[in-house]
Amino acid sequence: MSDINWDEEVQVLEPSTFGDGDVLEGGRLFWDRISLAEAVERCMGLPPEELARVNILATNGCYTRQDIETLYERRDFPHSAGLN
Repeated sequence: MSDINWDEEVQVLEPSTFGDGDVLEGGRLFWDRISLAEAVERCMGLPPEELARVNILATNGCYTRQDIETLYERRDFPHSAGLN
């Protein structure tokens, strides 16, 4: 996670799972076409049990709870007043 494009448009969703966590196609969409920075801030405002279930989908991959928390703590994270 070196150079981050905080303006990249992403989706935030809770994947549908079954059994031992196997992921089905689809899931519950939280937010669509928002910036990565906004997605991270919104996710950090979720209750812990909900944060544990969401993923941020970006062009370069998928960010899980631990990744989201790491992104939020980065020195270069563009915290916005009023979101979180």
